Amino acid sequence: MAKVQKKKCDYGNPYMTKDMSHIVLKLILLRRIQKSPVYTYALLKEINGNAHISRFIKWHGGSVKNDLYNTVKVLEKSGYITTKGKIEDGRFKKYYTITESGEGALKESKRVFLNGVRELAGIIK
Repeated sequence: MAKVQKKKCDYGNPYMTKDMSHIVLKLILLRRIQKSPVYTYALLKEINGNAHISRFIKWHGGSVKNDLYNTVKVLEKSGYITTKGKIEDGRFKKYYTITESGEGALKESKRVFLNGVRELAGIIK
C-alpha cells in the first residue's frame, strides 16, 4: 500500500481547511462566551492553552490572534455577542457576553453541525 503523504498546511491539522477552521472557531467562541463573560486576550490564552482546540484552529505565525479578533468582531456585528467595558487594574477591557440571538444561533448551529457529522460519517464509512 502506498504511503499517504501529509499535506503541508498552516493549520493545527493538515486536513482542516481555513473555512472549516473558521466555522469551528465561531462555535467554540460562542460556547465559551455563553459560559461566562470574557475579554479577548483571555479567549486567546484559553485557545492557545487547549490542545484539543488548537488541533482545529491554531495557525502558525501568530495569525490565530488576528483570526480570533476578526471572528469576535463578526459575531458582534451579527448580534450574537455584545460588549461591556470594565476598567481592571487601570486597563480598559471589553467583556463579551452572548445575546439571546447568539444563544439561538449556537443551539441551532450545534444541532446542524452534529447531525451533519453523523450523516457524513454514514456516507463515508
